Amino acid sequence: MTDDDVVVLVPAGEPILVAAAWVGTACWTELRLHQMMSDLLGTATVAPVPSVSIPSASKLWTVRAHRAEVAEAWHRRLPELREFPRPDFVIPRTDGERLLVDGEVRATLQVLLDHYRKRSA
Repeated sequence: MTDDDVVVLVPAGEPILVAAAWVGTACWTELRLHQMMSDLLGTATVAPVPSVSIPSASKLWTVRAHRAEVAEAWHRRLPELREFPRPDFVIPRTDGERLLVDGEVRATLQVLLDHYRKRSA
């Protein structure tokens, strides 16, 4: 058997509307998380932020900047959102899976991480 005889079957991915909805929801959640962190940091000082278990506001600024980059990456790199009007897809999930934990930066970061891991598995 040669390499030319080997057949590799790759299953189809999600239907395009499902994939676009997933990407749009991830983008929306990242943008909302960025806003939550901006609001938190707007009222914080350089001292530790008591409502978050991340030790200092300076570290939160770094995390906040990264979340903005991740949200931008969803817009820029993934074709699903180029196929459809973004306002129709960059919205919160409506299927019962909550990605955003209201007012809880750390919990939302964990939910997003779990969501991304589940998708990549």
